Amino acid sequence: MSTTVPAALLPGLSGPQAIVLAAQIDAATASAPTLCQAGFPYPVAIEIARQCVAGTGDVNQLIQCGINPTLAAAIKTAIDA
Repeated sequence: MSTTVPAALLPGLSGPQAIVLAAQIDAATASAPTLCQAGFPYPVAIEIARQCVAGTGDVNQLIQCGINPTLAAAIKTAIDA
């Protein structure tokens, strides 16, 4: 099991968001409601959760949801690890 370091998701997220996202990625059972509670917009939360559960990240889909390219690449790397 991979251990996502929240700092790898910074900059681009607040510390608490990075911690929640890292935990969701590591659990591989991400939930959109949990991500929304951490402050992610619902469409972004749905896409991140979908990719986490699938176990494969897609930078282009993340960018289309409004995530900046640098953060999208970091999220993909963490999901794919």
